[in-house]
Amino acid sequence: KPEALLERIVRASSNPGDVVADFFCGSGTTPAVAERLGRRWIGCDIEAEAVRIARARLGLKVEG
Repeated sequence: KPEALLERIVRASSNPGDVVADFFCGSGTTPAVAERLGRRWIGCDIEAEAVRIARARLGLKVEG
């Protein structure tokens, strides 16, 4: 998902401080955009590697 597209979607459908959720977040593009735009976020994925990549992208501690 291109960040520019997700930025338009997040801006159009939420306000700063709202929660944005992506339950198939893969590499974390949606949470990264939400964070940048001042939204809180929830990101989930079933694949351990996707979670590791998303956590690293978001600057969160990567375990294991």
